[in-house]
Amino acid sequence: MSLSHPSLVVAPASSDTDVQCACDIMVEAADWLIASNQPLWNPENLVPDKIRPSPENGSLLLARLAGQPVGAYVLLFEDPLFCPNASPGEALYLHKLAVRRCVARIGLGRSLLDDAVARARAHRPLLRLDCAPRPKLCAFYESAGSCIIPMGPSVSSLFGDINDRP
Repeated sequence: MSLSHPSLVVAPASSDTDVQCACDIMVEAADWLIASNQPLWNPENLVPDKIRPSPENGSLLLARLAGQPVGAYVLLFEDPLFCPNASPGEALYLHKLAVRRCVARIGLGRSLLDDAVARARAHRPLLRLDCAPRPKLCAFYESAGSCIIPMGPSVSSLFGDINDRP
């Protein structure tokens, strides 16, 4: 799928090399967040066996800009860990959206989010994401049109349903 950057293409990670590229991008983002005193993901968990969902559970998507891997995210069909009470088929679930630092701040994160929204709309009424109580992360998703709503009794888990965007 081509997005607002003319040479940006997002497609499922179809080879072991693609999966490793996606993991490397996520590790780079995780390391940067740790160095910025904003830990989000444990880099040790960002390995192919833990990141790549089985085809019946979702997709790992890799973004390329001018042919170079620059971003990745996971899109799940169900998310029993974070949304155990969700009805089957109610939403797709976005996880681990990341871009390489060398292309940060040019709108690729938003382009990847737009891609996830388009994919969700083709299959489910909602796209959900876990952004926890992280003001900058919540602000990013809210600026893209998501509605941040608490899910369950824990204030440490907030989710966005992106369903009313143009």
